[in-house]
Amino acid sequence: PGANGIALSTKPFVVAPSSYVEYSATVRANVNGTSAGLVYAYNDSQNFMYAAIVPGTSGQVVLGHVSGGVWTTDYTSTRTVTANTDYTLLVAFDGKNVAAVLNGTSVGNFTYNILVNQGRVGLFTKGGAGSFDNLLLKGDDITFATTPQLLTAATVPVTPTNVTIDVNQISS
Repeated sequence: PGANGIALSTKPFVVAPSSYVEYSATVRANVNGTSAGLVYAYNDSQNFMYAAIVPGTSGQVVLGHVSGGVWTTDYTSTRTVTANTDYTLLVAFDGKNVAAVLNGTSVGNFTYNILVNQGRVGLFTKGGAGSFDNLLLKGDDITFATTPQLLTAATVPVTPTNVTIDVNQISS
């Protein structure tokens, strides 16, 4: 996205309300002031929660939420966060509590008034570009012990396929 833009991508995620969940990824914000991180408890593009790194002179790890399209910071931890550097960001959900971990070190937690493991999960950047790798979701929901939910990328055709149609095949 541009300097003021937001890029957001989500996927369905369903667990029992009482489940403990850990959600992590390798996260990189390309320039100072860019937020890059994890989205959870996503209802729509105007209502979700997030954990992010924000590089800069006062680098930060942030927990926050978006409600009605308004971004609110709920918790901030000042850390050394450098632009264009990979960080492992993990959030642990336990009921209404969210704990944030950066590169294996706990940086803080926040308690919300809703179950934070409900809704879609995803990734976002705000105010600039970023990148993500090594996405991992794990927890204690019994469904995943018996039915793994693996996501696989579709195969892209190696050569383009040309299709010829005639005017009789086009419906109005």
